[in-house]
Amino acid sequence: MENLLHTLPSLSSIVNRTPAIASPEMLLSEAIYMMSQNRGNQCLLPDLDRSAATELSSIQAHIQRVAESHSAVLVLEQGRLVGIFTEQDLVRLTATQTDLRGIEIGAVMTRNPHTLVLSAAETVISALGVLEQFKIRHLPIIDDRARLVGTISSDAIRQILQPIDLLKFRSVREGMTIDVVRADAGATVLEITQLMVEHQVSSVVIVEGNRPVGIVTEQDIVQFQVLELDFDRLNVQTVMSAPLFCLQPHDSLWMAQQMMETKLIRRLVIVDAQGELCGIVTQSNLLKSLDPLEMLRVVGSLQSQLLERATELEQTNAELRAEITRREQVENRLHRASQSLEERMA
Repeated sequence: MENLLHTLPSLSSIVNRTPAIASPEMLLSEAIYMMSQNRGNQCLLPDLDRSAATELSSIQAHIQRVAESHSAVLVLEQGRLVGIFTEQDLVRLTATQTDLRGIEIGAVMTRNPHTLVLSAAETVISALGVLEQFKIRHLPIIDDRARLVGTISSDAIRQILQPIDLLKFRSVREGMTIDVVRADAGATVLEITQLMVEHQVSSVVIVEGNRPVGIVTEQDIVQFQVLELDFDRLNVQTVMSAPLFCLQPHDSLWMAQQMMETKLIRRLVIVDAQGELCGIVTQSNLLKSLDPLEMLRVVGSLQSQLLERATELEQTNAELRAEITRREQVENRLHRASQSLEERMA
């Protein structure tokens, strides 16, 4: 256990290499439809070295168990990543009652998203650090020439990091969120999206009194948009996910992880012995419980290693950005020289 960081998966092995891709001119309605469809099987790029391919084969099953629908669309222009559109963006647009008809995804995407450069020396900690630092759920991965390689999500990391023994000894009470955003069953779907935006959450629990009867998530909003439902008039009780999958505070986080995996869901409602709402456990909660930073702190040696790696990562990324700029300048000079030569030959 002298250097546990080296036992974690490499960055290459956890990248989803078949993300949803769009051009800036694609209609937003087409992108939403893409987000509502099944992802299908992973298709790995052929330029992996043998060691990376071996590692991928051992954890590929975990990656494929991540939620089957695309929760983000990457926007490319001339092969370069220029933006990203996520379920969270769609909920925000819906909450403001933006007319989505005829809008191109380039007009509403998040421009210049945070990225991470692929390096064989990096592990899951590198991606986890960026996701936590910028409070994002999807991290595009690029190579040293700024070309898109794929994406990493917090869902994928949760699937890969599964120290079951740790989860068995931690209760749901230790990992759940107590402040649950809730709404009455008589609320409209529009009001639900506005609650999501106001509280910056990905789901709202529907209650009658203090008893949970259903839930609405960001992925549900994607499906409702595909169906072109009237959010302002649609009663949430008619479209919410029900019945709920619930646990109690004394249950283990291992049980929560197992239920999420078998039911293909991202969150569980927590109720007390009387069936009243007392919390929620999401994949983000589990990710924090499975966070390798927390586990490695137990052995007492991680802090100094993390500081060193953060410094090295920043230096490496700065060098790679400088190298990308230098190569682009060289390519531009070569292109101009080639044009000049062609003119002289003519």
